Amino acid sequence: MTKQQESYELVERYIAEVGRHLPRNNREDVQKELHTLLLDTIEERKGGDGPISAGIVEEVLEEFGDPTRVARNYSGKPNYLIGPSIYPVFVNVLKIILCGSLGLSLLISVAQVMAGKRQFQDLTSLAGLGGVVDHAITLFISFFIVAIIIFGLIERFGIEDPFDMEKEPWTPSKLPPLEESDQPTFAGTSIKIYATVLIMLLFNFSPDWFGVYFFESGEKTRIVQLEEMGFHFPLLLMNIWWGLALLKNFILLRQKQWSRLTRWIEFGLGLLAIVILGLILVDSQTVTTSPQFVTAIGHDVVAHVLGRTLLISLGIAILVNVGQAGFRLYRLLKPRNVLAMSF
Repeated sequence: MTKQQESYELVERYIAEVGRHLPRNNREDVQKELHTLLLDTIEERKGGDGPISAGIVEEVLEEFGDPTRVARNYSGKPNYLIGPSIYPVFVNVLKIILCGSLGLSLLISVAQVMAGKRQFQDLTSLAGLGGVVDHAITLFISFFIVAIIIFGLIERFGIEDPFDMEKEPWTPSKLPPLEESDQPTFAGTSIKIYATVLIMLLFNFSPDWFGVYFFESGEKTRIVQLEEMGFHFPLLLMNIWWGLALLKNFILLRQKQWSRLTRWIEFGLGLLAIVILGLILVDSQTVTTSPQFVTAIGHDVVAHVLGRTLLISLGIAILVNVGQAGFRLYRLLKPRNVLAMSF
């Protein structure tokens, strides 16, 4: 990377960091305005037709200041409960609360078993696990409300950088790199290829591996195969999906970055997945209510729970794929917002 390109990337990183702390509704306009201001200031500071040096860019960026404060100046008075400056911290706190609520609920249940207030069998039953999850949800909602109140007060009363422990002055060297989390990695793409090949081979040549596993005390593990329950899968469409997925991943492995071709293949995979899941859902609605399904499972209540869980899971999977397909199409059709700088 040349010095000129390094200077360009530094400005891009600054604009991207400012945008990360802005609401979506005016983010693009502010970034364009900031781009113009930065370019004009840098050109004025350069004072000639020579190349832009990294020193000049860093000097200008230091004068503009911390991207968080720049974003706050553009935002004006907050018209939201939790603003973009503290929203990332809020999300991290929610993740901690979610994991902590589930862990605390499970810990309380185990403590009750050890104290003799509950039987271990109660904890391993569906009702017992449902009680743990229900308790965890109650804890999460309680902590969630408290977190909203605390962060809302911080935002409303304008407590400046309550989570900023860094006392040193801001410099451009502290800018994070441009977002590259969407770029494929060799390890991740290779794992996807191996996993796709393995699942495709098992489904085509060893379908008896797939089914419902029952672990019964004093007996061997019982496997109820999909065929026993009456399920039929659109194997041709599934093989086409696996083939396209392998093609996409092999292209990514070779190119080491996303392209328009791989983005369109990914979009097509999403549409095909919706069709496949829809066909399975239609088939499952008939299968899960059939006598063959109940007989294969061996218990009416368990069969009913498994059937409802399967239908709900398929419905959720379809909705998720529809949302992802819509987002991918929007990203493919939306004009790219490139902040071109004529250094």
